[in-house]
Amino acid sequence: MSRINFELSIAPPKGTSQQKGVFVARGRARFFKKKTVADAESLYMSELAKVGINSDDMLNGPIACEIVFTWPYRKAETKRRQALPFVMHDKRPDADNTAKLLLDCMEKAGFYNQDSEISILTIEKRWGLDPSVQVDLWEINEIGESL
Repeated sequence: MSRINFELSIAPPKGTSQQKGVFVARGRARFFKKKTVADAESLYMSELAKVGINSDDMLNGPIACEIVFTWPYRKAETKRRQALPFVMHDKRPDADNTAKLLLDCMEKAGFYNQDSEISILTIEKRWGLDPSVQVDLWEINEIGESL
């Protein structure tokens, strides 16, 4: 069974793949990456390069993916809540948009051929003591069982 599991010891960026800019030139809309999105993508790519995936490790076929985003506690968080290892994050950015940027970066870094191969996706957002991004990827068969 092929499985890739890693943790990025960074605070997840707040930029998402949905935050694109647009301008009109010669009557046509042109889209571009905003600086926050480009910075987030750059951060992910530099951190993913440290994971060290080579072509032999690339996952193929249907893939299951679990992602846990942990942001640092907000300054307004009570001491009682900050004493907990984590609490669930129910504010922006949206989980799906945050995951999309990371999934696109993992595709560029060679973890899998296309992000369309991800058949099962679980995303968790938290505030916690130790900011990080935890990722677990594994190959599954056609009916969703681990290989």
